[in-house]
Amino acid sequence: MTPLSIVAVDDEPLALRRIELLLPQVPDVRLVGTAASGEEALPLIAAERPDVVLLDVRMGGIDGFD
Repeated sequence: MTPLSIVAVDDEPLALRRIELLLPQVPDVRLVGTAASGEEALPLIAAERPDVVLLDVRMGGIDGFD
């Protein structure tokens, strides 16, 4: 089975760190990248083409709704 690829986007460093620590414990899941802003996330998502993007909906600039 191919692991589910995930990108996490959050402007809170502690939230991203928690995701980095927790996701490796989930079977068949692979965290392929993290970003601290929507602007940083766009090229990462384009490059990695993940199956899932975990988004913070309240960030400065481009947020999870944008």
